[in-house]
Amino acid sequence: MALTTFEAPTPTAMRRCMGRLIAGVCVVTADDAESGSCGMTISSMTSISLDPAILLVSLTHGSRTTDTVDKAGRFAVSILSARQEAIARRFATRGGARFEGLDCDTGDNGLPLIKDAGADRM
Repeated sequence: MALTTFEAPTPTAMRRCMGRLIAGVCVVTADDAESGSCGMTISSMTSISLDPAILLVSLTHGSRTTDTVDKAGRFAVSILSARQEAIARRFATRGGARFEGLDCDTGDNGLPLIKDAGADRM
């Protein structure tokens, strides 16, 4: 797998975003030309280092999102707020058009981000 170069978040931005991880429910998104946009709800994410910015996320083996992250070599994380339970449930369900009708932003790296998430930009 070739690593994609991107601008890492600053330690201050990483600390600010990780400080918003209260309940630990996030959506990991990925995108590639073959698979398109995909994502999954996760409840296991840990900040390993602020500088350099390193996250540990746990993805389901064999899922479309995991396969796309492996192929693309990159992913985005949106830390959900308490009012986004419906979005967490949407991305936790197997199959279906998870992004259909969902208002999303696009991060600087071109990956989909959940609009109005508690934290999504590092």
